[in-house]
Amino acid sequence: MKNQTPSSIDISQAKPEKTSKAGIFLFVIFAVAVMATINHLSKMPLVEPDTPKIAWGSDYDEGLKLAKTENKPVLLCFTATWCPPCNQMKKTTYHDAKVVALTEDKFIPILIDTDVQPALAMRLNDSGGIPAYYLLNSEGIFVSQFIGYHDGKTFLKKLKSFLDK
Repeated sequence: MKNQTPSSIDISQAKPEKTSKAGIFLFVIFAVAVMATINHLSKMPLVEPDTPKIAWGSDYDEGLKLAKTENKPVLLCFTATWCPPCNQMKKTTYHDAKVVALTEDKFIPILIDTDVQPALAMRLNDSGGIPAYYLLNSEGIFVSQFIGYHDGKTFLKKLKSFLDK
């Protein structure tokens, strides 16, 4: 027999291993189980449907009037339906019980969709990024801002820090 290297082996004479029917059956069962699990998980909501969420207003001028009347600061948020971090906040952070309680008690929350109110967004959102959060005093004067996705704990910390000033 000649000295053969891996590249010179004739594979035409190699016999394929037989796959048992039981092996194929188990593979099919496993694949179906994985697909069913993925399908189930993809349909699960990130929060329970009846979980309270931040009760956002969408009228900037009315929100400022209400802030003055109730002597509360304004939590002004800029968002868009096509923005992944915005949508994640809508599904998670805005349903966090502590965030909901604090915003209900201490803020006038206003949510501005940049696609629905582009002129207002261009005038007020000087950062240009979304989600963008502006904290205004009860007179509507800018105090601070933050941008981007924040989980409930971080969002709460930022709001409390503002209130402690």
